[in-house]
Amino acid sequence: MIPSIALLPTIIFFWCIRLVNTRPLLPRQDNATPIQLLSSSQLAAVEARMLEQSKGSWELGTATQSLFEFEYPSFSVYGDNFMAPPKSLPKSADISKVLQITDQVLLTRPPGVLSFMPDQAAGDPPSLGVSMLFANWTVRSPSSANSSNYASAIIDQLNYSLTRAPRAPNGAISHRADQVQLWADSVYMLPPFLAYFGALHNDEGVMRAAYDQVRLYRDLLFDGSVGLWRHIVLGNGEDLNHWATGNGWAAAGIMRVLATIKESPLGSQFTTEQANLEGWALEVICNVWKYQQQNGTLLNYATDGTSFADSASTALLAAATYRLATHLHTTGSKADIDAALVSAGRARTLVSRSLDADGWLQNVVDPWNFPLRGTRSAEGQAFVLSLEAAYRDYQSRGRRK
Repeated sequence: MIPSIALLPTIIFFWCIRLVNTRPLLPRQDNATPIQLLSSSQLAAVEARMLEQSKGSWELGTATQSLFEFEYPSFSVYGDNFMAPPKSLPKSADISKVLQITDQVLLTRPPGVLSFMPDQAAGDPPSLGVSMLFANWTVRSPSSANSSNYASAIIDQLNYSLTRAPRAPNGAISHRADQVQLWADSVYMLPPFLAYFGALHNDEGVMRAAYDQVRLYRDLLFDGSVGLWRHIVLGNGEDLNHWATGNGWAAAGIMRVLATIKESPLGSQFTTEQANLEGWALEVICNVWKYQQQNGTLLNYATDGTSFADSASTALLAAATYRLATHLHTTGSKADIDAALVSAGRARTLVSRSLDADGWLQNVVDPWNFPLRGTRSAEGQAFVLSLEAAYRDYQSRGRRK
């Protein structure tokens, strides 16, 4: 029997306690002094390779999110100023790397296209939504006779996602545009955009849509037998396995939606929803590290022991773990994820040792053909930056004393 949504936070709490009591604990990784595993020059190289490699809409959107978290943390959804971005940025607030992406997207957007970028996926272009909203709030749109402006592009994308994109029978917005199909990836792409729009505009309906899309996706993708998400359901080309990156997309997307709701003026109207989101993040984080390998990596398909090692998903899930730990500390939650934090520390060490001399993350899945090994991954580069940002924030705000 599937437990009711209202009971999930309590149930997940006991799952976490059981996990802590049954796994052998390694030495704690959360020392009072942050452990610097990567030099500033290494991180600069990681970022440079990310910007060189990012081409797809979701790669560009993920890049902007990692830039906000790593380089401009006060303006990220985990920062202090995201709910009140200035109408004009001071000279000291240089977000030019984000604006280079959003401006180029806007300037090359063909007339008549409703998404931020032309794409076969309905769910990927909204990954640019938070950066487009921030740009619209703080700077003028780039001038071009053929370009739209930020505001019109945002409204086009919002209307397309909410009213024109295909939907599953339960109301979940399809990740694909050509068929009804749900991908775990979409939880990182669309709901955070909806939540940020709802927060900035005090729009309860759009905020609720953000939460509902996470809930509806989980209803169809969550596999209770292992406590993880399947990758793709419905339509042609299902992938019913537990893709590690898909679980990372889900956990990280849930944390972004949760942080946005929590800090928004609407937060008090979504207390039950926040508890559910916390529980849904906990279930992924508490279960995925059960499948961590001895060297700290996760496998491309987490529960398949024959799958290959994947540093990209390992980085993303470690980042989500630190974000969840910070959230639990700041809210006074009693949920115990110490075992997951140990695993995240091992993962972070593995990731730091997986960079080559040019800053490329090695041992990654091919993001364009996910059952196969890859050589270079734009999203993997972004995950490294998001991991370092999440660890930094955990050390400063989330570590239990």
